[in-house]
Amino acid sequence: MFTGIITTTKDVTSTRESLGIKRIGISKDISEEFSIGESIAINGVCSTIVEVASESFFVEYMNETLKKTTIGRLQNGEKVNIEKSLKVGDTLSGHFVYGHIDTVGTIEKIESKGESKEFYIAISNDLHKYLAYKGSITLEGVSLTIAEKTKTGCKVALIPHTLLHTTFGKKKVGEVVNIETDILARYTEELLVKSH
Repeated sequence: MFTGIITTTKDVTSTRESLGIKRIGISKDISEEFSIGESIAINGVCSTIVEVASESFFVEYMNETLKKTTIGRLQNGEKVNIEKSLKVGDTLSGHFVYGHIDTVGTIEKIESKGESKEFYIAISNDLHKYLAYKGSITLEGVSLTIAEKTKTGCKVALIPHTLLHTTFGKKKVGEVVNIETDILARYTEELLVKSH
């Protein structure tokens, strides 16, 4: 489980695909500790570390993940958002994030508001019911508040700190992003369906 609070961004150092498995190398500092079997969120996708070297660690993905997320599009040198998994006793600064991507959305428009930016994200129609004004959403692993529910999806506002410390500072119109809707909305729907 994660919180959507990005701890760092890292570079993709290698990509290799074989027999339906994509293996991706991610940079790390020599002093950073990562463990084989550890869960880590990469652009919001819950991933398992399969190998650790002195200056990189490696994760692997199957076709299902490659089809439903932006992971399959990653290229060498590209930056990714990183968050280590939540530990007992950690502060929950964002919201509950599972790393289970619902879909990918498209950045329709970006508007600058001083040093901040507003992103308009188009999301598939079947997920609109999980969007709520002032509700939570996870985009590329970043916990964000929905500033406005639009006809095609939602608008989120990013402060300068978020733009600087995540990959959103370099995002452009037309790019796609991983989306995880708020799990509380899904549980609420399930309870309401079962009560009728």
